[in-house]
Amino acid sequence: MNIAEVKNLSFSYSGQQVLKGINFKICVGDFVALLGPNGSGKTTLIKILLGLLPSQKGKINLFDKSLQNFSVWQNIGYLEQKTSTPRNMPLTAFGVVRLGLISTKKGLKLFNKEDNKKTDAIMKKLHCFSYKDKLFAELSGGQQQRVLLARTLINEPKFLILDEPSTALDSSSREEFFEIISALNKENKTTILLVTHDISQVGKYVNKFLVLDKQIIFYGSKEDFCNSTEVTDYFGPYTQHLIDHLHTAGTCPLPHNHEHCHSGEML
Repeated sequence: MNIAEVKNLSFSYSGQQVLKGINFKICVGDFVALLGPNGSGKTTLIKILLGLLPSQKGKINLFDKSLQNFSVWQNIGYLEQKTSTPRNMPLTAFGVVRLGLISTKKGLKLFNKEDNKKTDAIMKKLHCFSYKDKLFAELSGGQQQRVLLARTLINEPKFLILDEPSTALDSSSREEFFEIISALNKENKTTILLVTHDISQVGKYVNKFLVLDKQIIFYGSKEDFCNSTEVTDYFGPYTQHLIDHLHTAGTCPLPHNHEHCHSGEML
């Protein structure tokens, strides 16, 4: 089964083309790193996949169903770059995680004992149960991110989309975060699409790279990435530096190459 399939997708903002002729497939169990400079269209692509933006041209299938006919949204978990969850909300960590179950409620039904058990279970799995009763605002950045991931995973999604989830984390919290999602991918076969600027953060975890700069520069395995003429042509002399950092723990952000992208707000 294809988890996601995009065919000839194009999209423009106010006459400015952001995506052009996008084609790719994500299969069950893939862990894909979506790479690209600011303004390359990464977040726009994700929002179209999630139905948050209309697809102007092209076709999108989710779980082998067209986007227009897809309705099982609990199969998709989304952790956005800038969460809509207020970091100073007067809720406990438990309360924040349990909010992930709201989409399963109909009408004015309240949370029940089964919901509470489910919340406890996912918090234990992600090692954030020990601070379940602490206010969310009092948690560290790493703890908050664990809680938000638990909220995202409480409905056991089969496809997890993460938009630069580690930008606010320190190095140790970042490593713990990626170990958690890597385990989900390996043990639960959760399919993951991860947006990132830093290839060294994710190189040892992912099995595919999708390099996007309004159009697809490269899509394939890590091995193919290291031997791709498209990658070499795009990154030029920076290519070997990227390859050298695929399996290291240092910081290796993609270059903001103005020959390939424009400055300004991320799209």
